[in-house]
Amino acid sequence: MKRFISLIVVVMMLFVSMETLAGSAGNKGAVFLKLGQGARANAMGESFVAVADDINALYWNPAGIASIKEHQCTFMYSDWLEEIKYNYLAYVHPAQIMGGIMGGAVTLLNSGDIDGRDKASLRHKWRSYKGKVELTLFFKAEEKLRSLEEME
Repeated sequence: MKRFISLIVVVMMLFVSMETLAGSAGNKGAVFLKLGQGARANAMGESFVAVADDINALYWNPAGIASIKEHQCTFMYSDWLEEIKYNYLAYVHPAQIMGGIMGGAVTLLNSGDIDGRDKASLRHKWRSYKGKVELTLFFKAEEKLRSLEEME
């Protein structure tokens, strides 16, 4: 039994060390996903996960939309570095059905014009767009359980 536990510990340590060697997530591709949403969250040093109680919870901690009682909408536009433009749009709608809350967000990054050349050394302008769409549907389990108990 001790050998089995030791083996599990060694395997877990290998996985942790491999992740450390690989670097943290987002260092190579889709770095735009690491840009924070919301002035309050960014002002808190991006430590918003525990207090995510407004629409920006869709980005930081989707379970945080449980505390939202009214419709909320937010939009962010940022002229970032050089010609890079960063956009974020989110909407949360409390539903009347079993205490559910629906939310959605769209993130778009426009990298601006990028000079490039093809094999014939012809000069071209390239433009890159990156984006993400997220949809969140949340139901309060307590209210669901109450309604199930009432049916019995």
